[in-house]
Amino acid sequence: MDLEIVEPKERLPEVFVNQEIEDVEEDFAQTRANYQDLIERGFDTLDTIKVILEDSEHPRSAEVLSNTLKIIADMNRDMFGLHRMKQSTKDAILGENKNPNNPSIENQNNQQNIFVGSSAELQKMLKGI
Repeated sequence: MDLEIVEPKERLPEVFVNQEIEDVEEDFAQTRANYQDLIERGFDTLDTIKVILEDSEHPRSAEVLSNTLKIIADMNRDMFGLHRMKQSTKDAILGENKNPNNPSIENQNNQQNIFVGSSAELQKMLKGI
């Protein structure tokens, strides 16, 4: 008895791949615009907190100013990291990702094999008779 090897289905049609790429591009643009807006608002807030600190000279104002600076720096770093995430997402969609920790759909193994036959035939096949 010969076993038939079934090849995996081909990748998604180009229409779906192109749509996914467009979605990634749109999401990237929207997320980047959101980060830019938040950073701009953070600078406005920073100016306000600086005025309050100068007027009150309260230690809490200095702490809030320091935390706001850290938050703005973190947002800048996160916005810069968007580029890497966008590229890795596009690579995964296109099946070009060679990173074993993040396999694409193409690199996944199917381990749900089906044997069609009687248990006697299965035993013979396993024993190599």
